[in-house]
Formats: sequence, C-alpha cells, structure tokens
Amino acid sequence: MSEILERMRKDMFKAVKDHDQVISGIIQLAIASVKNFEISKGEDVSEEEIIEVLRKESKKLQDSIDQFTSAGRTDLVDSTRIQLEYIKQYLPQMMNLEEIEGFVDSTIKEMGEVSMKDMGRVMGAVMGKLQGKAEGNAVKDIVIKKLS
Repeated sequence: MSEILERMRKDMFKAVKDHDQVISGIIQLAIASVKNFEISKGEDVSEEEIIEVLRKESKKLQDSIDQFTSAGRTDLVDSTRIQLEYIKQYLPQMMNLEEIEGFVDSTIKEMGEVSMKDMGRVMGAVMGKLQGKAEGNAVKDIVIKKLS
C-alpha cells in the first residue's frame, strides 16, 4: 500500500476517534477520489498517481474558492480553504520559481541549441524531471522567458 494512502487512513481513523467529523470527511473524500481512480484504472495506483489525483482535487478546491470569493460567499470560502489546506498536507512540497528556473536552465543546456519551436520538447523534459513538484503554468512561463 502506498505511503500516502496509509498516512491518510491513519489520519482518518484518528479523526474518527477524536470525533472530528470535518477532518474525517475531508480525508474520506480524498481517499474516495483515489479509490475511484484506482477502479477506473483497473489496478493498484502508484504513489505518483495518488499525488496526481490529490493535485487535481486541490485544484478543484482552489477553483471553488475563487468562485465562492467572486460570489461573496465567505462562509463557503472558509470551509473550502480548510479542505484545501488539509489535502495539501499529503502532497510533496512545491518548488519555488528559482528552483524551477534552475531545472529549466539545466534541461536547456542538456538539450543543446533550442528555440521557441522546441518549447514542447523542453516542457516535456522539464515536467518529466520535476514529476509534479511544480505547477505547469509556472514552468511554462519560465520556459517561454528562457526561449525568447
């Protein structure tokens, strides 16, 4: 069993024991998302796939926060923000812009002479190395800056 999934289950059981329905509910939803992905895939999921599922869930929650904020629903913003922060505990730490820039620089150096038309190749190589530790949009912005 995955290390992340095991940690989530332990945290959920602890929350249930502590009668913390909010936290146990958040974790149950996250575990259900992973299980649904596993069922659709038809086999056990890897640690990377669990991270991918949790990132998608956190992105959905962030989108909800943005929508609730624009609608003036602060009550929903607060509860959704709690969910988002709790799910982020199970995700690896995201890289900062300077670290991403270093990866982009080294990848471009390894690839040799590249231009803007090679952006897809550069992006693929960088994202493959970072394995979900950086936001795609941040990487794209840096790659564009470096290739321009």
